[in-house]
Amino acid sequence: MAHDGPTAVGWVVQMTIDLVELAVRLGSVGEDGGEWCDISLASRALEALVGEDNIKAAVDLVISHEPGRLLAQYVLVRLQSLIATETAYGIYQTSDDRSRAYWAAHLIAAIGHPRAFAWIPVFLSNDDDNVAHVAMDLLDGLLSSADVDLEPQEVEQVLTLAQRHPSAEVRHRAAPSGSCFK
Repeated sequence: MAHDGPTAVGWVVQMTIDLVELAVRLGSVGEDGGEWCDISLASRALEALVGEDNIKAAVDLVISHEPGRLLAQYVLVRLQSLIATETAYGIYQTSDDRSRAYWAAHLIAAIGHPRAFAWIPVFLSNDDDNVAHVAMDLLDGLLSSADVDLEPQEVEQVLTLAQRHPSAEVRHRAAPSGSCFK
């Protein structure tokens, strides 16, 4: 299929997509013609179709808490976008604004990309209990996802850290009777 580039029709962008080229570029089609795909590769394909700049703009819209943020968040969650997850984490790490840091962590938890598991201890160490609660939301989501395979000893380390948290709610959720075990 030929690719002439996107054209704008009102607010809708129309473009021709060469799905064969995309599949080859992402490694879904091998040199021998054999094919494979998993949820992670499908997410990468969707990210390629949406475009990195658009994904980063959607992250900024969500974290800035502006009108349109809800649709943007749902799109990013549906994509389970690694680009969005890493962009939000970069904002979380560098923001001096407590609200932006919270919304960045919230978006990361909503997306639930497996890469974010490694950041749960960082969120738990934040002095904002709301961010610690988001860390537990992220852990709950990752533990309940059929598409995420976490190492039991790594989960245990995170739960041990959460059980020592100053917030009673975080400690409760990390306890054997808490939400992480349901």
